[in-house]
Amino acid sequence: MQRTPDAIGGELLPGFNARLQTQLKFHSIRLLLNLSGLRKDTNPWLSQWQENLDICYRMFEVIQYWDSQSSLTVDPAICFIASSLLVMLHLHSKSSANSNAVLLAQLKRRKEVVRLFLENYASYWRLPRFLLDCSVTFTNKISGSLSTEDILQISDNLQGPFHQKWFNFLSPDPESTDCLNSDDLMLFDWDSSIENMLWLHGSDSVPSLTNDS
Repeated sequence: MQRTPDAIGGELLPGFNARLQTQLKFHSIRLLLNLSGLRKDTNPWLSQWQENLDICYRMFEVIQYWDSQSSLTVDPAICFIASSLLVMLHLHSKSSANSNAVLLAQLKRRKEVVRLFLENYASYWRLPRFLLDCSVTFTNKISGSLSTEDILQISDNLQGPFHQKWFNFLSPDPESTDCLNSDDLMLFDWDSSIENMLWLHGSDSVPSLTNDS
């Protein structure tokens, strides 16, 4: 992947950013298809999970070359993809199948870079701020080692950032989110945090899915 605009071909920065967006969207489609395959057929689990990680790394490579100075020229909806990537990288970092210290260090660094990417957009738009809050809530909730069954169970809730199953999963009290829908969210005070929206403000920290034993 070319890290800078193609000067020889006369590519300008807006065209370079558009190319990065296209690549990121392409890899996100591959990621969705991979997740669907993981849920339907768990027999070749390790190979499919490795493919999932490879796709995440490809997506990270695109984000790594992003020009943060041109944020206002990029569709902020790209943050939907970035927040999903952050969630997937966290799942890989907690997967019991990944015990290599070098790999875990790489995942930690990549999560930090993606988080900073979202924070950059969050300084301009409220949507990325909300998505980042959701991702942070997720990473705080999933703090223990995850088995194959755990990951499959969690992936079933990854239906989109405004999907009811996702809010139910993030909330310690799923019934409290029954009244939420996408129309309500469009009218919601985006300056508030995800904790306030899910009635988490002032409550105990969200427990981990599994024990660190």
